Amino acid sequence: MSSTRRSLVFVFAERYASLGIQFVSGLVVARILGPHEMGLFSIAFAVTQIIGTARDFGIPQYIVQEKELTAARVKAAQTVSIIISWALGLCLALISGPAADFYQDPRVRQLVLLLSLNFVLLPFGQVSMGYLQKTFQFQKVMAIGIASAVVSAVTVVCLAMLGYGALSMAVANIAGSAVTVAGAVACRPRDVPMGLGLKDAGRILSFGTQITLIHAMYAVGARTPSLMIAKLLSFSAAGSYERASSLVEVFNTTIMQAVWKVTLPIFSRDSHDLVAVRGTYLKVTAYLTGIGFPFFIFLAVLSPSVIHVLLGPKWSEAAAILTFLALSGAVNLCIGTSHNLLTALGRVAVIPRIVAAGYLIYFPLIGLLAPFGIAAIGGGVLVATVLAVALTQYLLRKEIPIVDLARILARSFAAALPVLVVALGARFLLPPMSSFALAAALVGVAAVCAAAWFVVLRWVRHPLCEEITRARRVIAAR
Repeated sequence: MSSTRRSLVFVFAERYASLGIQFVSGLVVARILGPHEMGLFSIAFAVTQIIGTARDFGIPQYIVQEKELTAARVKAAQTVSIIISWALGLCLALISGPAADFYQDPRVRQLVLLLSLNFVLLPFGQVSMGYLQKTFQFQKVMAIGIASAVVSAVTVVCLAMLGYGALSMAVANIAGSAVTVAGAVACRPRDVPMGLGLKDAGRILSFGTQITLIHAMYAVGARTPSLMIAKLLSFSAAGSYERASSLVEVFNTTIMQAVWKVTLPIFSRDSHDLVAVRGTYLKVTAYLTGIGFPFFIFLAVLSPSVIHVLLGPKWSEAAAILTFLALSGAVNLCIGTSHNLLTALGRVAVIPRIVAAGYLIYFPLIGLLAPFGIAAIGGGVLVATVLAVALTQYLLRKEIPIVDLARILARSFAAALPVLVVALGARFLLPPMSSFALAAALVGVAAVCAAAWFVVLRWVRHPLCEEITRARRVIAAR
């Protein structure tokens, strides 16, 4: 098995196991707490995420892409990580009071203070995690991720059942982080230098500043909607938005994050060979859209039924926005690993411009559309996503010709077309039924969609078929 495929196996195993644990615990907690409590936590978490975008300062990415990783640079990376993270943790504690006053709920301060403990813990594991990824030791990364997910899930469910409300999610978040740091420290390779130092810190600051700006923009884009919806509408509306977003994030958690972890070191390794990088990028895009288009189309079309089965009738408001968020997720797949490619090619500075361009449209739309409900905000998300994807591809037109990309996307959409037809038929033809019967019906519809997708996938000779055939041969050989 090649190093790339072996790495993907471990990364996907960790992602799927963690997602399964988080998904089940999330469904249980959603039914216990309801939209208001989850909306309250989403506000505190959003504040923490936005302030905390500079927490890791791109240290793991720096460790992965640095070609001359000396002992001095490793020590400098650890030092920079601690200084920045602890300083931001202090800032977060200071703004917890004003944040609670702004939302007129003292519990916001309590939650933000608790979540700020992450800033004390996480710096001690960043260098080790980056080095494990750099050296393709993804089996250890897998073990750490699964252990963290288990501890977090057990904690949140137990505390929610005991009546701790939004506080249960904050405590679970801290518990998961503690396990991650402990695992990273325990798995730290012996040849990774220990200690602190500032020699070559300028090199890290230069790289980290660009990466942090990108992460800050991601966090602002991901968390600002919840903050605005909570203020303009209600905590319950913010909770519904977050639940819908979390369902869309299932694909990012299971597929995209795994691919991002592996493609950055691969793109960086082959960055001197444009032909090789282009081939890998297009192949990965084919895989992502081949799997992702059917998933997001199914989710978008059958959003009311999916929400009812997974979260219950009190979350019906989330179905309205889920359709738009799912369509946005499908559009994003067209340039799913573009930011890793730009980073590997030394064009990190371009990424913030792309993200900012989308937000210049997105944020004003939130303010304008919020009075019309969260579904209208979803429409704004879709518009901004389409424009950002178009801009990204324009900037990559020399490295990734649009003709080559369009050929891949056409095959993926063709394979997803029967899913669209079957899902539309189910949405309009399924009669009202109980939750259990609806769940069984959705499973049946999903099975029909999967069968139709696979038939068309083979018919259009999609690149994904090669991987499916190879996997079947490997399984048969064993």
